[in-house]
Amino acid sequence: MLLGLGIVVLPIGAGIFVSVIIGMGLTMLEGRYQIKEKILKSINSYLMSSVVTDANKLMSKVNADKALHQLNNSSFGAYY
Repeated sequence: MLLGLGIVVLPIGAGIFVSVIIGMGLTMLEGRYQIKEKILKSINSYLMSSVVTDANKLMSKVNADKALHQLNNSSFGAYY
């Protein structure tokens, strides 16, 4: 019974111990290299460029729709 309990509890305890050690190591590296700030900065720059690209695509579509509307309602008698 005690051996069975050790077989179950030991791997769980080892996993908790390793995760605490890795967490402390990552916190130390974060303090030294400021990884979180760099990641957030790169995500923000990607999102801003994505927003600008999407806005440009939307304006192009709006302009194309306006031009088509003007062609359809023109006085030249041609319909597209």
